[in-house]
Amino acid sequence: MIKYRPEIDGLRAIAILFVILFHAGFKLFNGGFIGVDIFFVISGYLITSNIYPEIIEKRFSLLGFYERRIRRIIPILFIVCLASVVLAWIFLTPSALYNFGNSLLGLAIMRSNIYFAFKNNYFEEPFDFSPLIHTWSLSIEEQFYIVFPILLLLSFKFYKSGPLKVIIFLISISLIYSIYLVNIQSDYDKIGIAFFLLKTRIWELGFGALVAILKHSKQEVADSRINNIRATFGLLLILLPLFLLDNNTPFPGIAAIGPTLGTSLLLYYATNKVWVCKILSFKPLVYLGMISYSLYLWHQVLFAFWRNINLSHEISMKMFFILLFLSIVLSVSSFKLIENPFRKLNFLKQKTVFILGLLSLFILASAGYVSTLATFKNEDWLAYKLSKANSVYFNNISEREFLLSRLKYELKEVKTIVMGSSRLMQVGSQTMKKDVLNISISSATIEEYIALIPEVINKVNASEIYIGVEPWMTRRTSSKKVPSIYSKFLYWNDAISQGNTLISSKISPQVKQNLVLSPIQELYTKVNRSVIYPSSSNVESMQKKTNDGFHIYDERYVNKSQSEIINGFDQAINYIDPNLRNDLGRLKQLKSFIMFLQHNKITVHLVLSPFHPELYKRIKKDKPKILEMEETFKNIAIECNIKIFGSYNPEKNQCEVSDFYDGMHPKESGMIKILHVEK
Repeated sequence: MIKYRPEIDGLRAIAILFVILFHAGFKLFNGGFIGVDIFFVISGYLITSNIYPEIIEKRFSLLGFYERRIRRIIPILFIVCLASVVLAWIFLTPSALYNFGNSLLGLAIMRSNIYFAFKNNYFEEPFDFSPLIHTWSLSIEEQFYIVFPILLLLSFKFYKSGPLKVIIFLISISLIYSIYLVNIQSDYDKIGIAFFLLKTRIWELGFGALVAILKHSKQEVADSRINNIRATFGLLLILLPLFLLDNNTPFPGIAAIGPTLGTSLLLYYATNKVWVCKILSFKPLVYLGMISYSLYLWHQVLFAFWRNINLSHEISMKMFFILLFLSIVLSVSSFKLIENPFRKLNFLKQKTVFILGLLSLFILASAGYVSTLATFKNEDWLAYKLSKANSVYFNNISEREFLLSRLKYELKEVKTIVMGSSRLMQVGSQTMKKDVLNISISSATIEEYIALIPEVINKVNASEIYIGVEPWMTRRTSSKKVPSIYSKFLYWNDAISQGNTLISSKISPQVKQNLVLSPIQELYTKVNRSVIYPSSSNVESMQKKTNDGFHIYDERYVNKSQSEIINGFDQAINYIDPNLRNDLGRLKQLKSFIMFLQHNKITVHLVLSPFHPELYKRIKKDKPKILEMEETFKNIAIECNIKIFGSYNPEKNQCEVSDFYDGMHPKESGMIKILHVEK
């Protein structure tokens, strides 16, 4: 074991404070997510400092190492997760509980980071409400602990300097790959995924490991003025990103080098008489660092459940201190009653530790699985509730499954349907001054239009449709991800290809259904106290959907500043896809579909939603191919003799900056201008 260094616990305290401030949502500390990077470097340093001397002295035990990791990680994690399960069943909405169950299942099999990587972007709103979002970093460390000691052990068998070479190789490859994904390639989804993966983060742990080996070869670092300067520089590299980085900073990549290097410099130079070491060794900081693992686990659980109960992203200063106080009380208790006892080597035998560790993970996995069963097809549950109410709250649901579920239950007959992407969701009955049903879904493609519109026409007996046309709608589709939609597409595409087929002759009237719940679902509905009904028709703290399909965005989305909107333009352009090209086959499908609707006496209109004025200027200058699609859609409208509303150019719609939520999404005020609705 290495000699205890109190300044490392002081550094942990800084890291956990950064993370807490970030999760609390304080904009001044938007870069607080780098606290995790600090933890990664410290973990790499401590693990390597402990096992490297054992490896070179040939006394390293892999089982002994894993035993120590189980003692350190599992006991308090198990308790926090069990408490979260109880709270989740009581306070989370069906969709939130479903996501919670999957995240718990991912955590139990040490793949929480992978679950969140492919779920959404870390900085997007739903993650504020996720009690276990912070466990992604634990999964990265667990994956590191499994692989890294084996690599060091094998490399030392071949070369005495093998471990050092392995670490340098891992740092180089991982850092290059991280920079490529985050700073070079232009696929925004890959940038989001890079945030969570071990292969784009292992270089940070590697920096800590490198410091450990260098310090082992040079046990003492001379106290001097130059070391003070180096340590001070390291501290600045940690502190400045707290204020300079924000949610729109591509990360990790280049932006992560500063805090990673800064932490490494502190670990190497902040010793003995260096002034930074004295500050980091301040006893309250050291104690906060000692309980930092428990505090890391508890604080986000409390923050997330408070948000879910109060349906609010914002945490007031008063409530922040209350939640922080509760987090510290729980953490101190956990540290004294759980962490410390389980870390004592004579507390349990090694075999017992492994059995208990595996049993704990099995229980958590089972709890996660049962939680998903409790809300199986939660979109169906929400759709059923919406059939009985004016609107429901929701977050992080499958819009496609939700729409399919709505078709199973009662829907008011209307003459007008609206369908497009998320850019057309701000159209409802109040917008059009007549009864409408908006069935828009995010990133809709032509296959989904063909699959869903005839179904809805038959369901509500509509005679008019407004179709949103977007640059990406002719992409090779994602509808296969929802097999039930893809099967409907194949069905209706076949009907269209046959010629003059009537919609009503191809599908029988839908039978009203009642929601049938399993025993587990029945239990959930009895204990659950979540709010899914709105208290007013105003903009809410969470997103909600009204009965006519109108989408009400949550307050943080609504209250974005212009600087935040502009900072998101790169993301918007990457989402649209700069390499778009007209897919003639898909365009032909669109034209045939319009003619099919016309044959069925459905009046068809096309709608071009505008881009934010500043984003439009950027697209026009840098990615003009995106705008070529507008002329393509106008030509289709002419050929089919139908009306087309709007333009991608906001000036043609007289849309102003205030008419947009962000670069991509017009507000209802903008849609009124586009559709020429009289106020």
